[in-house]
Amino acid sequence: MITEVIRKLHLYLGLFFIPWMLIYALSGITLNHRELFKDLLNLGPAQFTIEKEQFYNGSFPDNAGPQMMAGQILSDIGLDGAHGVRSNKREETLTIWRNDPLKPRRLTYNLSSGSLLIEREVFRTVNFLRRMHFRRGYRQKYLLDDIWAFLVDVVIFSIIFWGISGVWMWWKMKAARKWGVVYLTAGAGLFLLFLFTI
Repeated sequence: MITEVIRKLHLYLGLFFIPWMLIYALSGITLNHRELFKDLLNLGPAQFTIEKEQFYNGSFPDNAGPQMMAGQILSDIGLDGAHGVRSNKREETLTIWRNDPLKPRRLTYNLSSGSLLIEREVFRTVNFLRRMHFRRGYRQKYLLDDIWAFLVDVVIFSIIFWGISGVWMWWKMKAARKWGVVYLTAGAGLFLLFLFTI
């Protein structure tokens, strides 16, 4: 009974999380072979195209910091969502990075003139994969980001479960125990070798 439950969980979790596994696998390739993809696809710094230029004449509370100001600007222009912000007091500018898997944007707001430049990053598959690899939640106030972060946690626990349940199912198959010991020992030994030598 327990073995059957573990087998089904092992199977159905694997099927459910195929998209996540593919994203991590493909993005892992681009991270592990950074120079190859840089040369192959002629990659360089992220490129942006101007999406819109406008004036933003909203008023901020007296105690508003960069994060509050960025959130208000994004909300007022219909781009509310996960973001980061950097302020440059010398140039009186606020640079807002609006996180988005497909259409990340950079907004530059001039506090003295009120001008707001909205730029969209040119889509590149490699950049998209890397964004998805490092995308994380719980630091933003947005529900969808928290749900994504929760699913990533479930993927992590599923990977641990796959390893443990794989050992469980292997041990239950008496005919496979001999070769299983060989591969388990070889894998663990190779892992420890690299762990202590690199």
